Amino acid sequence: MVVDTGDRVWNAIANKPLDQIDLSPERRELLREAVFIKPLPNVQRVVFIATPHRGSYLTEYSVTELLGRFLTLPVRIVQTGVELARNPGDFKVNPRNLGSGSLFGMTPNNPVLQTMSTTPIAAGVHAHSIIAVTGNGPVEGSNDGVVEYSSSHLDGVDSEYIVRSSHSTQSNPYTIEEVRRILLLHAADACRRMPCSQPPATVSHRDRGVDTAPRAPREGAALGRQGHG
Repeated sequence: MVVDTGDRVWNAIANKPLDQIDLSPERRELLREAVFIKPLPNVQRVVFIATPHRGSYLTEYSVTELLGRFLTLPVRIVQTGVELARNPGDFKVNPRNLGSGSLFGMTPNNPVLQTMSTTPIAAGVHAHSIIAVTGNGPVEGSNDGVVEYSSSHLDGVDSEYIVRSSHSTQSNPYTIEEVRRILLLHAADACRRMPCSQPPATVSHRDRGVDTAPRAPREGAALGRQGHG
């Protein structure tokens, strides 16, 4: 929704243009919509919460791979994978993996993930990262039990907020507070661009005159709070 991949993703998995692949028109259009991603013009701000931009290390464990065999994708996607598998030489990856289960999409060596993680956020879109890590050690090298910090981190975002929490951090009060801060910031920005019935009176002092330039990671504990989940 917030990136323009152009042909980057397709070139990462295929050896020839999409129009030269032997596919039915329906499958070709489905693949075009899935791989050639365009940003939604009405999206101006995005919040990533414990997002595995570069995959999850858990998918590399044998027990996770076993469980992945029980996960299935929608029939249309599976059928597309079957059609792609008829011409394996056209691809740099095994085309059957594209329809074999959802865990393939989260493996760190997936070329689609690797390409997406290096694709910049579209111009005009403000991005914020909320990253969960467990324990009290250094953030770098830590994880939330599912995703490494290095997988969730993105350069160039407007803000990065660290929560000492497990992966399911959406209900953590510090995560909720940070989402609220971002929403209030977005509301204040909207009111600067268009008339509002009344200004958001609850905007905190942290939001007034905030600089949208990339900032260093912040952590709940750095604000005098524990930030643990």
